Amino acid sequence: GKDQVPNLHQILLRTSNQSKSERVSNSNSVLWCYKKELGFSTHRKKRMEKLKRDKKRGLAKQATQAGSTGGGSGSGTAALEQMDNFELFLTNTDITWCYYKDSHRVLGTTHSLLVLQDFEALTPNIMARTVETVRGGGLVVFLMRTVKSLRQLYAMSMDVHARYRTEGSGEVVAPRFNERFILSLAGCRNCLVCDDELNILPLSKKTLGRLTKMGLSPLEDDDDDEEGDNRQKKDVLSYKTGDDVQLEQLKETLQDTPHVGKLVELTKTLDQARAVLTFLEACADRDKNNSSNAAASASLSPLASVLNNGKSATVSLTAARGRGKSAALGLCLAGAVSFGFKSVVVTAPEPENLVSVFQFLVEGLTALKYQEHYDYTLGYNYGSSSDGNGGGGGGEKAGRDNTKCIVSVTVHSGKGKKRQRQTVRYVRPRDADKMVGAELVAIDEAAAIPLPVVRQLMQLNPNHGGRSKSSSNASCLTGENGNEERRLTFLSSTINGYEGTGRALSLKLIKELRDSNNAGGGGRGSLVLDAAREAGNDIAGSGTKKGEAKVHEKRWAAESAAAKDAYAASSSLGSSLKELELSHPIRYALGDPVEAWLNNLLCLDCDSFDVNNTLASSTNNNVSSPATSSMDLKGGAPAPAECELYHVNRDALFSYHRLSESFLQKLWGLYTSAHYKNTPNDLQMLSDAPAHNVFVLLGPTAEEDENGDGLPDILAIVQTSLEGKLSRKTIQAQ
Repeated sequence: GKDQVPNLHQILLRTSNQSKSERVSNSNSVLWCYKKELGFSTHRKKRMEKLKRDKKRGLAKQATQAGSTGGGSGSGTAALEQMDNFELFLTNTDITWCYYKDSHRVLGTTHSLLVLQDFEALTPNIMARTVETVRGGGLVVFLMRTVKSLRQLYAMSMDVHARYRTEGSGEVVAPRFNERFILSLAGCRNCLVCDDELNILPLSKKTLGRLTKMGLSPLEDDDDDEEGDNRQKKDVLSYKTGDDVQLEQLKETLQDTPHVGKLVELTKTLDQARAVLTFLEACADRDKNNSSNAAASASLSPLASVLNNGKSATVSLTAARGRGKSAALGLCLAGAVSFGFKSVVVTAPEPENLVSVFQFLVEGLTALKYQEHYDYTLGYNYGSSSDGNGGGGGGEKAGRDNTKCIVSVTVHSGKGKKRQRQTVRYVRPRDADKMVGAELVAIDEAAAIPLPVVRQLMQLNPNHGGRSKSSSNASCLTGENGNEERRLTFLSSTINGYEGTGRALSLKLIKELRDSNNAGGGGRGSLVLDAAREAGNDIAGSGTKKGEAKVHEKRWAAESAAAKDAYAASSSLGSSLKELELSHPIRYALGDPVEAWLNNLLCLDCDSFDVNNTLASSTNNNVSSPATSSMDLKGGAPAPAECELYHVNRDALFSYHRLSESFLQKLWGLYTSAHYKNTPNDLQMLSDAPAHNVFVLLGPTAEEDENGDGLPDILAIVQTSLEGKLSRKTIQAQ
């Protein structure tokens, strides 16, 4: 099937509504993911040497002679043409090769074509990471080499199944996830299932019929060919929504505003423009805070008043994938440079995740009349670093494991003795000690970073960044008035999708920031009490001789110390939290069918899942409906005597029936809200692992439904894994 990828790419280029300059841009790159072996070399010199060896051995001549002799269709010539076509595709196309194990490096990037080669090695995590990197109008291609019928996928053994097999459960693993995946393809409006000759299979009969009607409808009523040709040449009609009109008005209003107008001009949606304005407001407030003008400090915003008191300010930006978070963050960093920030640190799980951030940082600097090599220089993640802080890759080389990308921007402003140096550099999350002295810390893809590390970067941990008498060891800034100033933090993260599946960021970290805003209120008291309880529970003694061990005294001392530290941390924190959310997509259109298919398949957006989504009832927006989400309890909290515990049949749960899908979304929504560390891979383990069982505690609301197709409320879930029945050989091997 790989020989059809160049044809699909060519069709994509010819049908895309883009200019020639846009076609050669980075947005039209190809992402090719695979397990271990491609089956061909990605190195051009090696491919040329192989062709030379084949010519010397006579293999190429034999293929040519086979195509030129005989009365056949010239299969040898066709093979050579096919080989040349694939060779041209590899040579002239910007292709990013990525192992499945390194798929976390593609977060934050955008591609026009995605190829997922080894289906047996594909996992839900990899699917969630890669599919959402494709822009609107792009293609996602699943290559299945050894599959002659789609029914083979129902019995295909996936690589992850080796971890599910136990001696007690046996060797048979039912691939329920694969069956649900294939059935979901038939429900996706923008999916075509084809063979290696691009013949559309019956599974996509409904999609083919819809596309055929769309292609023939403009020509059916045309009696004259010229009239039909003229109708085809007409431009595509477009309309402006209310948000588009407001965005244009906002750009016109801020057109002459320094530091702001040029950056807002680069935004694409109203949500993104408002987010950039909020980011720049925080930067401007910090700039006012550093000024010595007392009159100016009287008109500061709430963010500025917090900064004026030497406390931290946090701007949190959350959205789904493809909404322009990284672009807004990059434009904000360009604004921070124009406002005079000298040391800015950007962090993410991998430097490849910040490609869009640094790309829009450079575009923002260009819009602000900065010139490369004259006003600023770029540092990359390979070779020798141009400055002491930035490169982060001294001696490293770009390659398969280290993609070339920008990791630092050094700006030189001023002339003569007033010439100063400003840096925007990437630092890995685990290197928090390298962020000492940073005026601004921007955290992108925060949900993919462990929560304790994010706390440390934001100085929420009392042991990191608190006020101390020693200014040499404190990871904070010292102002002119002698008071230590807390840093400004920009937080960007995904609320659903692979990075946001674990809800630790929204359920714990942002909640703590909200509680800390209640200065002197119940929020601070709850934080102090929780810290004291945790410290006291960590100390336990034996059941006898408690007086000699002085367990109670140790527990009281630990609780007192923890309460003091928590109170000091909340007092010094006093952080002003500004929460922003982007809802309008930029990478693809609003209501994209592929995005909806992926969210439903992997249960990524359980809160907004419509119970009757398969019946296309999304137009029903009745505000007075008693249940606004699939997670709402219709019957409230019933008495325990009215509830019953049921064992869930997983064959029925993953059968892709309308009611079973609704029940699965409810079940997984409860997982997401309660257990904040779950990933899409856990969904496959729940469906395929033979030793696992699911029990649910249900309420009595199903009997009260008049239509007969309602589902009872899920009050609790129990997932069990049966162990035991180990052989003597396994025990002795341990």
